[in-house]
Amino acid sequence: MGYQGDALDNDIIRRRRTPVHVRRTVRPVTPAQHRSCGHRGRDDAFTEVNGFWIPTAAVRKPAVVDVGARGHPRRIGYDLEALTRARLTHLVHPGWTAAAWTAASVWGLPYFCYNADTCVLSGGDRRIATHAGEVTRHRRAGWMRDRGPVTGVDPLFPDLPVTAPVLTVIHCLRSLRAEEHSWEVPPGTGMTDVAVRMVQFIDAVCQLFDIGPEQLPDACAGLYPRRDLERMVSLADRGGESPMETVLRLQLYGLLGNETAGRFIPQLVIHRDGSTVDPVHTGNPVGGGVVARVDFGCPEWKLAIQYDGADHLARNRRDRDSRIGAELANLGWHVLRLTYGHLRDPELLRQTVVDGIMLARRRLS
Repeated sequence: MGYQGDALDNDIIRRRRTPVHVRRTVRPVTPAQHRSCGHRGRDDAFTEVNGFWIPTAAVRKPAVVDVGARGHPRRIGYDLEALTRARLTHLVHPGWTAAAWTAASVWGLPYFCYNADTCVLSGGDRRIATHAGEVTRHRRAGWMRDRGPVTGVDPLFPDLPVTAPVLTVIHCLRSLRAEEHSWEVPPGTGMTDVAVRMVQFIDAVCQLFDIGPEQLPDACAGLYPRRDLERMVSLADRGGESPMETVLRLQLYGLLGNETAGRFIPQLVIHRDGSTVDPVHTGNPVGGGVVARVDFGCPEWKLAIQYDGADHLARNRRDRDSRIGAELANLGWHVLRLTYGHLRDPELLRQTVVDGIMLARRRLS
């Protein structure tokens, strides 16, 4: 069976808009380009790396690199963020095609790529990187001629070739299944770490490409085990807007069971008149007068669960969260604000949510 992803690829490419975080990046330049632009060696905006001038913002802090290396299956730490590594590889080897996690970073996936190997399709034998200076190279299989590389994806390097969206998904899923790429996942889901990572990736790539997870098994048919993918897709959700939200959803099912956890709707919208709508899963319009779009909401119990990551520590975000919490409380909603500490402690998470459910039900009795 040949490549089955053409129709979905074409639909994704037709509707795609370059993510803001990709548009705002700065391209690396050669020494000649650096001089012609009037930059100087002491210019804080650029840092010299292996003969190229790299935007300083793309150089990762040592502590972040060390954390990434601890989660890497071969303990490799990458000093540069993934999209810049893709661009540098293209400058040196313009005939290579960005693949797997490197292609995902070019397409704009905001997660998982930063600690992954730089991956390409090239001639020669398959080779897995053993240190940060090497590139993981995959051979161009014969069937790949049916779906050649895509260009025009990177706005700063429009001639940079990348694998098509579905092929990129296939490569990433294969690398997760073979544990060639990994990251730390919290306990409490009742699933293997590999399975959790796969569901996290599927949620994220569905957000990126604005597709439903149920579209993937047919598109990936013949190039990834269908039964395995269907099982992962059954656990995925278009409402998983961040990797930690995905983990929290899986933990709720693992700790509370399907009947209780299934009452919570991801990305539930709550209006000022007390009505709710589930735009992600029903396609119904959100309408006006929105108070909040909660990570997980149970209209029956008027109980909302919010995951607060590091970005919620900013002053303006805390002020906004406080205002929304007050408005929801005045509508009779009880809000549980959870952090990474809850995800790391399954018993604390279970007891916190169970206590919240009991309180919410008593208030409605």
